[in-house]
Amino acid sequence: MNRFSFLHAADLHLDSPLANLDLGGDDEARTLVRAATRRAFVRLIDHALDKRVAFVVIAGDLWDGAWPDVHTGLWFVREVNRLAEAAIPLVWLRGNHDAESEVTPLLRWPAHVHELATRAPSSVKLERWRAVLHGQGFAERQVTTNLAANYPPPAAGWLNIGVLHTALDGAEGHAPYAPCTLQELVAKGYDYWALGHVHGFAVRHERPWVVYPGCLQGRHANETGAKGAVEVEVEDQHVVAVRPVPLDVVRWLRPRIDLTGVVELETVEARVLEALHLDTASLVANVELVVARPSLRGRTPLASALTADRRRLGDRLQALALTTSPRTVIETLELALAAPAATPPHLADDAVAELEAALARLAASDEIAGYLAQKVAEIRRRVPAEVVAQLESGPLAALFAGDHGDFLRARIAAARSLLEDAASEADAAG
Repeated sequence: MNRFSFLHAADLHLDSPLANLDLGGDDEARTLVRAATRRAFVRLIDHALDKRVAFVVIAGDLWDGAWPDVHTGLWFVREVNRLAEAAIPLVWLRGNHDAESEVTPLLRWPAHVHELATRAPSSVKLERWRAVLHGQGFAERQVTTNLAANYPPPAAGWLNIGVLHTALDGAEGHAPYAPCTLQELVAKGYDYWALGHVHGFAVRHERPWVVYPGCLQGRHANETGAKGAVEVEVEDQHVVAVRPVPLDVVRWLRPRIDLTGVVELETVEARVLEALHLDTASLVANVELVVARPSLRGRTPLASALTADRRRLGDRLQALALTTSPRTVIETLELALAAPAATPPHLADDAVAELEAALARLAASDEIAGYLAQKVAEIRRRVPAEVVAQLESGPLAALFAGDHGDFLRARIAAARSLLEDAASEADAAG
C-alpha cells in the first residue's frame, strides 16, 4: 500500500509589515506580532519534519511583496534547506502579492524547491510518491483571466494535485483574481485542488477535494481564529483525509459582549474577562499571544460614562486581560452602547426625580468623597488583609480604588434600574 501525507499551505505573507497596528505601547507584544509570519513558517517546516510528510505545497503569496533586502530570501533558503536534509520537496507558485512582476528573487532556489511557471501551466512530478502537481503562478499582480481553464488533463495512475491562487467565483474581502467556478475544478478530474488567496480554512468540495487552508498566520483583527495549514492523507493515490493543523503564533479575537441592563463597572469587567477566558480556553498550547478587540454592545445606564472615559476603561480591561493564559493584549476597544429606552410613565413621578437629584448631589460632593475615603482607610486598618483583598475585587472595587464618583454613579444607575424593573412589573400587573 502506498500511503503518505503532504502539507498544503498558502498566504504566508512572510515579513508582512503589519501596518496600523495599535498595541497600546506594548513593545514586547509588537515585536512578537511582527515576527509571527516567520515563526509560523518555522512551525510549518517543523511539522513537516516531525510528521515526515512526503512534500509541501504552497499555493501563492509566500511573500507579502518585494523584499526589503536580500536577507528575507536568505532566511527563507536557510529554513527550506531543513526540508532538503529530510528529502522533502517543496512545490510553490506565485499569487498576487508575490507575482513575478512584484518579487524578483536575487537568489537561486535549492534543488528541492520547485516553482510552477507563470507564463503557462506547468507540472512537477514526484516519482517516489507517484504524485504530480499542476499549476500556474501569477506573472502580474492582477490576473483576471481563468488560469485553471488551461491546466493539463490528469495523469492516469498518479495522484493529481491542482495548485491555484484564486477567489473562485468570488469571495468577500478578496479581489476576484484568476476567476473560475467550483464545478469547473471538480470536472477537471484531479484528486485534490490546493487553493490559496482566501484567508479562512474551507473545504469547498470533497472527492475530489477542493480546499483553502487559510493563511498561515493571522495578521490583523479581521483574520480571527485558528490559522495554519492542512495535512492531507493519501492511500494508493486517493485522498482519504484532510485535517487542519493550527500553526499560528499569535491569535486574533473579536469577542462581542452584551452589556444590556448592566449597571456596575465591575460587571462590565467580569463579562469582558469571561469572554476572553471562553475564547482562549480552546487555544492550542503553542499560541503565545492573543490580540483581542472586544466589542461592547447593548443598552446600559453606563453607556455615556463608558464612552466618555473610553481610554480609562481600556486601561482597566487591559490590566484584566493580562491575567489570562495565554497572554492577552487588547488592540483596541469597540463601543456600540446606548442608553436604556425612554423612562416608563411610572418613573416620571416627582419623588423619583428628587431621589435621583439627591443621589447626583452626593456623587458630586467633596464632603461625601472625603467621608468615604476616611471610611475606606478605617476598614483597611481594622479588617484583615485577605478580607480587604476581597472587597477590592468585588462590588466595592471602585470605592477602594478611590473612584468615589464612579462608585456613587453606579449606585444611582442601580437604583434607577430597580425602579424601572418595578415600573415594568406594575405595568404588566395592570
